[in-house]
Amino acid sequence: MQLVEQGKISLDDAVEKYVPLELRPFGVPVTIHHLLAHSSGVPDLGYADAFLSGVLGYDNSWLPVSSAEDVMAFMKDAN
Repeated sequence: MQLVEQGKISLDDAVEKYVPLELRPFGVPVTIHHLLAHSSGVPDLGYADAFLSGVLGYDNSWLPVSSAEDVMAFMKDAN
């Protein structure tokens, strides 16, 4: 919310504008508001925080799987 108040992002911005990951669990882009309101439709997976940290380069040892593609394959059919 601090970034929203500073005018750096909008609650209506798609998450994929900032993260190199297409988040569209129902075919519609997930917005910042969706994430903050826990209404994105993205499954609550234990790996989600670690995955995003790894994709963004914040952590070098971020998943106990062999690749990010493994996580995407796991999440592909998640409702």
